[in-house]
Amino acid sequence: MPIRVGGDEFLVILPECPPDKVQTILSRLDAIDLNLDGQKVRVSFSQGVAQYQINDTPETIIRRADERLYAAKAARPGPAINGLNQQAV
Repeated sequence: MPIRVGGDEFLVILPECPPDKVQTILSRLDAIDLNLDGQKVRVSFSQGVAQYQINDTPETIIRRADERLYAAKAARPGPAINGLNQQAV
């Protein structure tokens, strides 16, 4: 279930999804190249994955996903423009 959090950030909730299947699902979302006014524009995304832990609140699980998202963005080569940022919980 995708939910727009704000700007270009989305929260994706995968209820009853085994942890070992999350990356398989997210791997289906890949970077694409668009032709915009004759210019190639690459659209990609970064992800931060967090699994529910006992005593989690919505805030703590989203904070963990956010931390991982921003770590992934920092590790990605090149500027994060034209990108789609994603959180998976």
